[in-house]
Amino acid sequence: MVGLLRESAYCDSVMLAVAYFGLIACGRTSCKILPNIIRARSVMEDKIKRIIWAVGLAMLVVIMLVPYAKNGFWFDDTLNSQTWGMVNRFDTTVWSFSVRVIRAWLVDYGRFILCWPALYGFFYLARDVLTARLIDIGLLITHIALTVWLLRRLHMQWRTVGIFLLLLFPLFQIRDTEDPIAAFATFSQMLGITLTISLLLLQRWRETGIAWWLLASSLLATFSMMSYEVNSVYVPIALLAVYFAPGRLVRNSIVVLLPFACFVAASLVLKHSATKIYEGAKFGAVAAIPVTYLKQLFAAVPGSFYAIIGRNEIPITDLLLLTTGSRLAWAIAFLWVVLFIAASRGTSSVREWPRSAVLVVASSLLLVPPALIAMSARYQGYVSWGAGHIMVYYEYFGLAILGATAIDHLIYKRVSWCVWVVAIAFFVYAPLNWVMNMHQSSKLESAFRERRDSLVTAL
Repeated sequence: MVGLLRESAYCDSVMLAVAYFGLIACGRTSCKILPNIIRARSVMEDKIKRIIWAVGLAMLVVIMLVPYAKNGFWFDDTLNSQTWGMVNRFDTTVWSFSVRVIRAWLVDYGRFILCWPALYGFFYLARDVLTARLIDIGLLITHIALTVWLLRRLHMQWRTVGIFLLLLFPLFQIRDTEDPIAAFATFSQMLGITLTISLLLLQRWRETGIAWWLLASSLLATFSMMSYEVNSVYVPIALLAVYFAPGRLVRNSIVVLLPFACFVAASLVLKHSATKIYEGAKFGAVAAIPVTYLKQLFAAVPGSFYAIIGRNEIPITDLLLLTTGSRLAWAIAFLWVVLFIAASRGTSSVREWPRSAVLVVASSLLLVPPALIAMSARYQGYVSWGAGHIMVYYEYFGLAILGATAIDHLIYKRVSWCVWVVAIAFFVYAPLNWVMNMHQSSKLESAFRERRDSLVTAL
C-alpha cells in the first residue's frame, strides 16, 4: 500500500514538472511570436490607412482637375488642333510638316524648337477634344508621379510627399493668359517629364558614382533645352550636385557644362544668321528685370490671379455664394482637410531626414524660371501682375515642395498650431480656387469656341 502511494506521488511530481517546463516553453515561444504578430498587424494597419488615404487623394484630384478636363482647345492649341486638316489639305505628312516648321524656327527666328513632331503628332492622332484633354491630364499625372519618385530617392518621407501633393493641386490657377495645363497641350508636361528624368539620372550618379549616369543626365537635359530653354534650370541643380559630390570636381563639371555650352554657342550662331530674331529670345532692358522677375514669381502664389484680376470679374461675395452652393466645392474642402490632418499625424516621418538636395531642387524650380523670363525682351512687356508666363508650371512644383518641407519640419518640431492654420486656410482657399477655375474654363471656352469652329470649317 505504501509502495503504491509512493509510486502515485512520484508520477504526480513528474506530471507537474512536465507541465511546469511546458508552460515555460510556451511562455518563451509566446514572447517570441507575440511581438511579431503585433508588428505584422501594425504594418497591415498602416498599409490599409495608406490605401484609404490614396483613394481619398484620387477622389480629390479627380474633382480638382474637372476644369482642365472639360475645356476645349485654347490659345496655340486652337491652331495646333487643326494639324490633321492642314496635313491632309496640303497633301503632306506630319513629319514633313513638322520639319518645315522646325526649319522655319532655325533659319528665320534663330531658335531651337524641336518638339514639333511630337506636338503635331499628338494633335494629328488625338482629334477629339476630350481625348486630347484626358491624355494631357495623364501626362500631368505622369510628371507628378516621376516627381514623387525623385523626392523619395532624395529621402523625403511619405508624410511630406503626401503634404506636397495636397499643396500642389490647389496652386493651379486658370488665368486669362496662356495656361500651362489648360492650354499648350502636352508641352509643359513633356518638358517637366524630361527634366525630372534628367534629375533622376543625376541622383543615380550621386548614388553610384558612375560617370555614365551623369553624362546621360546632362545630355538628356540639354536635348530638352532644344525644345524650350527653360529646362536650363537643370544646370544650377547639377553643378551644386557635382560640387558637393566627393572627387573629380573638374571632370564632372565639364560633363555638365560642355553640352550646355555647345547648346548656348549653337543658339548664338543661329541668332546671328537669323533673318528676323524671335522677340522672346532677345535680351531685354536691365532696368526691367527686377520687376518682371517679381511679377513672374508672384504668379505662383495661391490666389494671385484672383487678387489682381479675377476679383474684377467675380466679386468675393459672389464667389463665396457660388462656392457655398456647390456640393463639389464642399467635397473639396472636407477632403483636403481630412487628408491633410491624416498626413500630418502620420507616423511615416518620425525622424529628421536630409533636406539639402530637396531644397536645392525646389528652390531652383521656383526661382530660376522667373529669372529666365525676366531677361526676355518680349516677356518684360507681356508678363503682368497676376498673369505670369506658362513656366509658372515649374514654380508650382517648387513652391509646393518647399511648403511641404517647411510644414513637415514644423510638425517634427511639434509646432502643432501650424497644422491647423494651414488646414483652415486651405479649407477656404481650395474650393474658392476650384470655383474660380470652373468659371475661367467656361469663359475661355466660349471665347475660343467660335474661332476654333471657323478654322475647322475652313480646313
